[in-house]
Amino acid sequence: SQLVDNMLDHSENTLGDILAHEVAIKAGEQPNFEGAAKAMLDVLRQNNFDVDGVVLKDGSGMSTENKVSAKLLAQVLAVAAGPDGKDERTAKLRPLLGGLPVAGGSGTLEDRYNQGPSTEGRGWVRAKTGTLTGVNSLAGIVMDKDNRPLVFAFLTSGTEGSTARPALDTAAAALRGCGCQ
Repeated sequence: SQLVDNMLDHSENTLGDILAHEVAIKAGEQPNFEGAAKAMLDVLRQNNFDVDGVVLKDGSGMSTENKVSAKLLAQVLAVAAGPDGKDERTAKLRPLLGGLPVAGGSGTLEDRYNQGPSTEGRGWVRAKTGTLTGVNSLAGIVMDKDNRPLVFAFLTSGTEGSTARPALDTAAAALRGCGCQ
């Protein structure tokens, strides 16, 4: 879990690929990109996650050929954040929440949530960033005003980071104020 925490907090892409190769070895696949992709998809399927249309070419998320839906990201986060004892997968996934960077506090979110409407999420939003040329994403969890966890997965395409990142931060921060019943 310490390696996963480090990978998530600092977006350690090489470590993401290494961990994916380790999943391949554990699953009896070849420890290469193809074996890792097959093993990761198999593990997701075995745990009843919807991988329809998902394409994995690496474990880091750096390949422009990867295709992962917001739905899948949200499903994994929802299980991780679920109440104890309701879903056997929660105990396996819960540790990943601790590795998510904290808005305005750690990792890839340390220097964000410092101005404008995104400040409402400072210290409350925990999320993993994703940035490639023309693609920006943010997927994570935030406690709403009623102290309930809300998961989110926002993905953009054809965007510039300088405008997409503040918009993603503002959207995640707005969930903090939800308090929906």
